[in-house]
Amino acid sequence: MSHWFYNIIGFGGRARPAPIPEFGVGRVHMPVWAFIYAVCLSFVMIASLYYGIRDREPVWRIAVGLFDGLASLWLFAGYWVQDLVRPLGGAALFLFLFSLLWTIGYTRYRLADTDQPDFSPAENQIHRAVVVTLVAVLSFPAYWFGGIAALRSL
Repeated sequence: MSHWFYNIIGFGGRARPAPIPEFGVGRVHMPVWAFIYAVCLSFVMIASLYYGIRDREPVWRIAVGLFDGLASLWLFAGYWVQDLVRPLGGAALFLFLFSLLWTIGYTRYRLADTDQPDFSPAENQIHRAVVVTLVAVLSFPAYWFGGIAALRSL
């Protein structure tokens, strides 16, 4: 693939046809899309915290969900700011695995809550597939770049 594609997705590159906008001070450079994604991830985490409290979920589940969100955000940002993840060493890999497994498990646990009463069973099955697909697609960047950051810290 050409170098411009690697610059857009944040892999850098030796030759840039045109500079891409980045946020950063000093050694910290994060592509604009990654910064926007991190902000959106933060809003999702805050909304999840709010709805967990509103729905009176157990405190331990809210705390673990918050820890999961912070860990995935930390590892995602650590792809570009390696000083965030490097001191964690092997613990970064455990954080990554915890976050990934919690997201998979919690999504399975809450999947039945997404059923719509006015949908037929077949429509609810399709609706569940759409929900799982959305969670997978929207979580992919966090786990892709977070996983790479965790592996780099070993």
